[in-house]
Amino acid sequence: MRAIDIETTGKIWHYRVVDEYNKTAHHGHVWVVTLGPKAQKIVQPYMKRDLPAYMFSPKEAEAQTRAKRSKDRKTPPSYGNRPGTNRKDDPTRRPGERYDTKSYRKAVTYAIKAANRARKTEAEEQGKKPDLVPCQNKEFLNRADRIKMKLRVETDKK
Repeated sequence: MRAIDIETTGKIWHYRVVDEYNKTAHHGHVWVVTLGPKAQKIVQPYMKRDLPAYMFSPKEAEAQTRAKRSKDRKTPPSYGNRPGTNRKDDPTRRPGERYDTKSYRKAVTYAIKAANRARKTEAEEQGKKPDLVPCQNKEFLNRADRIKMKLRVETDKK
């Protein structure tokens, strides 16, 4: 999302998704996302950058995370690793300028795993068997998940 792609006239803003990321652009479809007051409040601080620059940057997020960890650390700075000394000089993977499809996929996968861990912990605390079916809506389950569910139901009936 870039500031240049957001039309800020009016009470409701409109973000026009760049054709590069719009799967139906070749059919002449335009993907417009409306941003109401709550979304505007979130996006507003990021619009002060360059207009063509991406608003949300993995580099900045990584820098903020490291600064927070450094500030919150309990070990005195004179002990252990100082900030930056335990980093590779030339890492093969660096945070990019913007988030892409792969980074969103990784974030969703991480969130699902975290939710499953929480559900498992909660079920174990209540003394129940955890139900870690990825999604209860059968139309979203892949074939392997449907077979596992069917087998589980058949074995539970016996």
